[in-house]
Amino acid sequence: MSRSNLILMVAVLSLALGACTGGQTAEEILESQEGISDVEIDEDSGQVRVEGETEDGGSFSIGGGEVPDDFPVAVPPDGDVVAVGETPDGRNLLVDFAGADYDDIVGFYEDWIDGSGLDQTQDVVVSDPPSRAWTLQDGEDTITISVSETGDRVAVLVIVIEG
Repeated sequence: MSRSNLILMVAVLSLALGACTGGQTAEEILESQEGISDVEIDEDSGQVRVEGETEDGGSFSIGGGEVPDDFPVAVPPDGDVVAVGETPDGRNLLVDFAGADYDDIVGFYEDWIDGSGLDQTQDVVVSDPPSRAWTLQDGEDTITISVSETGDRVAVLVIVIEG
């Protein structure tokens, strides 16, 4: 779903829910749902951020956030954090780079992996659309880094499974 479609869907949902719920805002309705702790909808920019907790004690932030200070994988500068998650078994991070050069982001991770001291167990390259993924071992932990290009955007997904 494109960003503009998501914005439109949230706007329509906000209006419909507000009409059906005695004037509650979409933020108030969403925050009343189990597991959702905070919702922010910026009507000017169309950005939506949802934070919450999972049943197993994990947490998530979708639509914005920050790379946690103690995140075990470096992230190139100038990206927009799309989602951050934490579960009892691991952590994940999705970052969007609008207008970034795919080869620059791949080079960043090649350099980071070379200097990390981690054992690389897999390196997968796909040509169309351009995508690259590495699997690394850090003791009992497994780290997967995926870099994908779509149009003028580069997405980086990092999954850490603590073992």
